[in-house]
This record gives sequence, structure tokens and C-alpha cells, in this order.
Amino acid sequence: MLAEDLNVAFPLLYWVTEAFAPPRTGGRSTTRDVEAKPIAVDGTHVIYPRNTEYEIFTVDKKPHMLGAVFVLNHKSVFEEGVPPVGPVAKRARKEGALLELDKHNWPWSMMLVPVMGVDLYELSNNHVWRTEFGLPDFGEPAADWMRVERDRRGFTEAGWVEYGFRNYYTLLDCGFRLRPTAGTASGVHPVPLGFGRVYVHVGKDFTYDAWVEGLNEGRSFVTTGPMLLAELDGKDPGAVFRPSGDGSSWLAVRCYEEGPDRRARFAHTAPWHVEVDGKPLRPRRAEVEYLVKRVEEQLKRSANVLPEAALAEYREGLRAYRELLKTAR
Repeated sequence: MLAEDLNVAFPLLYWVTEAFAPPRTGGRSTTRDVEAKPIAVDGTHVIYPRNTEYEIFTVDKKPHMLGAVFVLNHKSVFEEGVPPVGPVAKRARKEGALLELDKHNWPWSMMLVPVMGVDLYELSNNHVWRTEFGLPDFGEPAADWMRVERDRRGFTEAGWVEYGFRNYYTLLDCGFRLRPTAGTASGVHPVPLGFGRVYVHVGKDFTYDAWVEGLNEGRSFVTTGPMLLAELDGKDPGAVFRPSGDGSSWLAVRCYEEGPDRRARFAHTAPWHVEVDGKPLRPRRAEVEYLVKRVEEQLKRSANVLPEAALAEYREGLRAYRELLKTAR
């Protein structure tokens, strides 16, 4: 952390890959009793150790990929397996934890957003490496209208980054106020700790609690290189404006770094939100149809694999997206 000047780290002490299993039973989970409190490296570098990843690849010992979601900053050792995911979300809320989506194109990801009330969206995820981009054919495909760059192998690095952006904008347009974050999976993927990171405005003095509060409020920007400090009318990202005219909207600032290697290095702020009474956000129909299709396909794919309680959550997510079609433009 000191070498990379990474102020806050969330190591995953609990990591389970089998459906329905408690995270502590995962083969890579810790067996130690670790206190749920920050560990100070020094005055401005802090580790929070109690964090969990559900990354489900098998159901009843048979291959059936669902995807990953993180629970960060929780207080107790979670005993709930997934799916269903609702009990995990309920416990996370009770403990003041944050739910992080991980990658947007895992099979179950678009169901998780309305069902779990996910807080954080990884604009830079663990497939964004400092070394050569290595996972061009991962996960669910982008919609044609997103026009993300591809080559004969699949996503280019720039295409993968843009896909993440377009998926994020789709969710924002639909009214889901996910706050951006970043992760590296250092120790699993060939990428330094904190290569993709999120900077949070904490005010005059750094504390872990202030940092988490700022992350949750969206006073932040994500970067794989450039620094991007931005205000809108004197307000940090995450602020809400309530004018009397026009219509509800959101805006963010992003930039790319022009380096000699021509890599997709970027920075991206969290959004500012504009709320106008009686004029809510209206997503484009193509955006909502993309979300509906994502969940419909996964409901069909898992129909004879997952239990009814899990399938009911897919139907819940599908209802939420179909409701948005009524006001889509």
C-alpha cells in the first residue's frame, strides 16, 4: 500500500465459489478470527479486513456460472450462501456494508442491481491491467447500439472499457444511482495493487470513516492514470441540483490519457444529478430493452438449475425493468 500510495485497501478474507455455501467454507477464505476494525498502516493508509466475495461458478457441484458481487465493510462473518441474494443484501444494509457489482457482464449482474440495491459499480475492474489486456472474450456481449470496439479475438481493451461505461450510463439513465469504484484483484490477476483506483474527497483530514462515507456519497473519481479533479458550480461529484426548469438528468466528466503505448488509460468522475419535480429521468427504450433481455436470458438459462427462491429474484428484477419500459423514450 505504501509503495503504491493506496490509502484504503479491502482484502477479501472470505471468497466462496460454490452456490449456497457460506463464504467461510470457501477454500481461499481465512480461518483466522480477524477483528472488524480498520488496521492502520500509518496515519493515511488503512486496511479494512472484513470483506467478502461471492463469485459463483458451480451449482450443486456442477458448472453453472452466475457471477460475482462484493460485500465491503461488513462487521460479522456472513453465514448466508447465494442465491438467493436478498438475505445477503438485507444483512449488508443492517451492518452498514456496501455492495459492489464487480464486472457488469457476469450472467447475473443486471439482476443484482434492482434486487440487491447495489451501491457501487466498478468503472475500472480487475480485467483492466497495467500489462497487456488479456481477457477479450469474457462474459455477456454488449448491445449492438453500444458500438464498442472489437477485433477477431473479441473486445479490444478500449472496447472493454467503453462497454463498462455504456452499461453504467444505461443504469444511470434508468435511475439507479450507482457510485463508481475500482478494483484490481491483485494477487489473482497480473496487476499491481491499486492500479485501477478510486479517489475520494474526504475534506481536510483523512479518516477511514470519512473515506467510506465519501465513497458512498459519490464524492469521487476512478482512474487508471490521469488525475481528474472536477466541480460543478462549486460542488463535488455526487451532489444533487434541483432547478425549476428543463428536465431531470445527470452528468459526469471523463478523460483519456494520450500515452506512447496508446492504451485505454482514463479517469472518470462520479455523476452529478439534476432533479426536476414532475420531470423524472426517462431512459431510452433501447437501454431498457437491453436490461430486459439480459435478465430474460438468464432466467431461461437457470430455470432448471436454481431453486424457486432464486428464480423469483430474476422475475423481480425483470418486473423492475419492464416497468421502466412504460416511460422509456
